[in-house]
Order: sequence, then structure tokens, then C-alpha cells
Amino acid sequence: MSRKIIGMLSMGVLLLVGLSLFGCASSDEAAESQPYAVLSMNNGTTGFEPHIVKGGVVTLLKDINVGPDSSNPNNYILFNGKLYFTADDGTHGRELWVTDGTVVGTTLFMDFVAGVNGSDPQYFTVCNGKLYFVAADATYGADFWVTDGTVAGTTMLKDLKEGMNPLYVTEFTAFNGKIYFGFFDFAYGGELWVSDGTIAGTALFKDLNPGVNGSSPQNFTILNDKLYFSAYDLANGYELWVSDGTVAGTTLLKDINPGMSDSEPSGYTVYNGKLYFKAYDSTNNLELWVSDGTVAGTTLLKDIFPGASGGSYPSGFTVYNGKLFFQAYDGTNGFELWISDGTVAGTTLFIDINPGANSSSPYDFTPCNGKLFFQAAEETTLDELWVSDGTVAGTILLKDINPGVNSSYPHSLQFLATQGQAYVSEDVKGYIFVANDGIHGDELWSSDGTVVGTKIIMDFNPGPGGGVNYGF
Repeated sequence: MSRKIIGMLSMGVLLLVGLSLFGCASSDEAAESQPYAVLSMNNGTTGFEPHIVKGGVVTLLKDINVGPDSSNPNNYILFNGKLYFTADDGTHGRELWVTDGTVVGTTLFMDFVAGVNGSDPQYFTVCNGKLYFVAADATYGADFWVTDGTVAGTTMLKDLKEGMNPLYVTEFTAFNGKIYFGFFDFAYGGELWVSDGTIAGTALFKDLNPGVNGSSPQNFTILNDKLYFSAYDLANGYELWVSDGTVAGTTLLKDINPGMSDSEPSGYTVYNGKLYFKAYDSTNNLELWVSDGTVAGTTLLKDIFPGASGGSYPSGFTVYNGKLFFQAYDGTNGFELWISDGTVAGTTLFIDINPGANSSSPYDFTPCNGKLFFQAAEETTLDELWVSDGTVAGTILLKDINPGVNSSYPHSLQFLATQGQAYVSEDVKGYIFVANDGIHGDELWSSDGTVVGTKIIMDFNPGPGGGVNYGF
């Protein structure tokens, strides 16, 4: 159809010097409440459970699946001053939980499906003061739900299909006061749906590819009051579409790879008022494109690896220091770190970290405290933590955490959050990440951008087993 995270310590707490996270607090408690973050870790006793970083202290929030088994919390979302997430307590299956940052206030929010199977809620999106998501119930299967933060105000918004048939849903996106999403039914296939929060207003928005095969819309991105996404139709293949929120204003923006063949546009990133992404055409292969929202202004930005047999396969687009950073392959230097100011001349190889044809494959780009942290590989250090101040001279291997030819595979908490493994506020004082030094396993680390200031916070699960629910 579609084309498709601090373990309980023996002393109970851990002081984290210099770590300040701004997180959950209701508006009337914001002055008193200390900010916090919630992540899933294991100390070897409780299993993987939610832990909290609050006021410089790390504690077990709650042992949801009591004992050594794990509840494996994930899919965190902040709503109405509380953090909602999914977890499995071993009795109710994977269900919707909520926390106000206290043990007492960490509870099962609602048991949608009685028994151990659970409803597996997902696709959480906030719009107009309500939380929308997909969950199962024993009668309808997996369907569209909404909550105002109360049990009484939690209802199945609409039965989007009949019976217990398999579900296809792409990401929910709030746009112009409504929720847009891709959904499959047997009449239209995977198509573009919309909801205004009412039963009557939850319906097929537009049948982009008439018939039962569907258009499989996804990669929704908002720019200049318009919704951009990828979708398929029989005449043009899988291409770039745009919507102004009306049926008539929902159209194919450009057939990048003309005819029935696909351009497979993805990686949409907003930079300097334009949309940057990768797309394929039969002349240039997979390259870097840009759009200002018009047909004429949707163009190949640069053919980094020229020719139909080339293709630079750009990815990891990240805005930092007024420029767009990403990895790409030019056929000579391997997959390396590139930079763009939005012009052809200003789109260049930034630094060849692993010299020659071999690749450093930089990714997980995270701007923090005026620096850009990322993971990259040299021939002698492999995947380790790098940092840049935006200059070539200031782009260096920060620390070889797992010395020699092994890798520490550092991942930022922001990266884990994109995978549903953590809740991280936007105002993080210091770079926090997960890495494996070859002795302690996957554990929590911090960095201030210096070698001395890059260190393991604590060995939460003593030994090589690791304490972080890495999820990869």
C-alpha cells in the first residue's frame, strides 16, 4: 500500500551536572514545576521502563511492568501539560499511558482492548486542543480516535473501515485546523483523508488516483500556508503534490520524472522559505531539488553526481548556521558532508571526512549550543562523534568513544525522539546522546563540545549490556 528512552539507580537518583531540560508543566503550575524529560532505560533490575530527568536528577518514573520485564514505553507526545505515551504493563497489553512527572500521576490512561493484546495506539497528533491517534478496539479493529485529555472525552471518532481488516495509515498532520492523513479502504485504496474533529467531518478529502489502487499520500510538510506531500497517480507516477486545504486547490505540483514513472520525492525540508528534497528523474537520477511552490520554481538545484547512471542520493537535510547541511555522493569522494546556501554555486562538498572514494556517511545532524553534532566514520575510527562550528577547520572528530576500529554509534536524544524512543524539549542545555564505548554498552552520554566535556553520565546497567532502549 504505502511505498513505502535512565535506569533506576541503587541510590535512587543521579545528579546530572549541567543538564537542564524544559519539559512538561501545565500552564498554572509552570512557575513551580521543574522541567523534565522522559526516556526509557534499564538498570538490569526493572527492565526497560520510563525514567525522568527533572531538576538535575534522574529517577525511575514508574515500574509499569513490575519486576524484570519491560514495559518498553515509546511514542511520547506532550499534550495539555502532560506526557502521553504507550507502554505494556504485562496485563493490559500495549495501551495509552499518561504522566504528570510524578509516580502517582503516571497511570494507564485507558484500556481500549481488554486483555493482554492491547490497542497499540500510534500516530499521535495535537490539533485544536485535542489529541488524535489510531488505536484498536475489539469491535472495530484499528480506527481513528480523539481525546480531550479525559477518559469521558476519549472516543472513537469514526469507523474508517469495516471489521478487523488490516490498517494502512500514514502520518497525521495538523494543517489549517484540520488533520490530514493517508488512509486505506477497499473502495478507494490508500487516499488522502481529512478530519475536523467531528464524525461528519472525517472523510475522504480527495481521490487523487481514482479506483481501488490509491495514491498512498505521505511525507506531509507545511510551507507558506500550503501542504506539500508525495502521492501517486496512474498518469504521472509518484510525484510532488500540494494543497491549500481545498479540494480544487489540491493538485499535482510537478511531474518531475515525466510520464508514468516515479520521481519518489522525499526528505522535504524547509529552508529560507523554500522546500528542499531529493527526487529522481531519468536524466539526473536521484538528486537535490528545490521548490518555491510554483511549477517553474520547482527545479533540480544541482546535479551533484552527473548523469543518469549517477545520482548523489542526498539525505539528512538539516538547517544550521543559516545553511543547509546534508550528506551526498559525488562519485569521487563517497558519501560525505555537503552544504548549500540555496544556490548552485553555493552547493558544495563541505569536507571530505574519509578521504578518497570511501564514505564517512555522516548523519544524525543535531544543532546544539551553536554547534552541529553528528555521527561519521573515518577508516581508523569508524562511526564516532563529530562536531562542527560551521567552518571546515572547525569540523573535527570530537572523541573516539570506542577506540580503534570499533564504533560507538552515537545517537542524539533528538534522533531517538524522532523514533518515538524519547521525549526531549527544545531547550536542551548540552548535547545528550547514546553511545557504546565497548565496555558499558549503550549508555547515556553528554557533551559540551569539548573532548574533556564529552563523557558518560553513568553506567546505568553495569557491564556491557547497556541501559538505553536503543530501538535499532
